[in-house]
Order: sequence, then structure tokens, then C-alpha cells
Amino acid sequence: MSFALGMSQQGPLAGLMTGLLFLMPGALTMTAFGYGASFLDSLSVPGTPLNCAGAGLSAVGVAMIAGASLGLCQKLCTDRVTSTIAGVTCAACVALPAAWLYPAALV
Repeated sequence: MSFALGMSQQGPLAGLMTGLLFLMPGALTMTAFGYGASFLDSLSVPGTPLNCAGAGLSAVGVAMIAGASLGLCQKLCTDRVTSTIAGVTCAACVALPAAWLYPAALV
């Protein structure tokens, strides 16, 4: 969204700058946390508080993505044909985890 706003207001360079400035703080923070967590041995030991927190956060992340996908599908798949195409594409991507399938599913 920030890329589109910068692009529409000031052109391509502003779009790139606003996109980067919007994404960089989160990317740097996640990289720093990941790098710091790589030194912790308690991540791989089951039952430790850090391992349990990681499992809980993973479950919350999956639930958030599932909720967003459901909301998007309800807005875009308004008839039986588009709902069927979306369901078959989703099932194919889950059943056949091949790298070529994801770009092909977009077409």
C-alpha cells in the first residue's frame, strides 16, 4: 500500500523509497530476532518455555492466515464456479508441494 501511495503521488522513485521504508523496520527486526534465537539451545528442547512460546506463535500465525484467506475467499468467490476453482487450486497446492505449481496456480 505504501508503494502504491508513493508511486501515485511522486512517481516510481518515491514508490520504491516508501515501500522500502515501510518494510525495512520489520525485516530488520525479524532478522535480528532470528539471528539471536539461533544461539539459544532451548528452542530445540521440547517443553522449555521458549519452545512452547514458539509453538504457540506458530499456531496463531496459521490461524491468522487462515482467517484472512477465508475473508478474501468470501469476498472474491461469489458464485459456484469461482469457489470450485479456488478450492481445487488450494487442494492441488496442498497435495502437490512442487515449486512450479504455485506460479501455475496464479494463471
